[in-house]
Amino acid sequence: MPGSPPLAGKVAIISVGPAEASDELARRLAAEGAAVVLVAGPDRAAQERAGRLAAEVEASGMGRPAVFLLDALDALDALDARDPAQLDGLVGFVTELFGP
Repeated sequence: MPGSPPLAGKVAIISVGPAEASDELARRLAAEGAAVVLVAGPDRAAQERAGRLAAEVEASGMGRPAVFLLDALDALDALDARDPAQLDGLVGFVTELFGP
């Protein structure tokens, strides 16, 4: 489609930690039209950062990010980004929500 953002129709899954490393990536991908899914582990600072980042992206008109917070009670089973099976599960879940 002419005039469409380059990532329109795409979904980006971004792991959010307590530091700012993922913030600029989320902003940039949202600005380019991707639906942004923010995933934060059980760390309270990471969860707060994900919430603030989602609000910032939405307020700027770049879309409405989805935010997934991993429960502190599940800390031992938290998503391990090095485990392909866990990543496949997350991608499958996000695909169910947003479509292929």
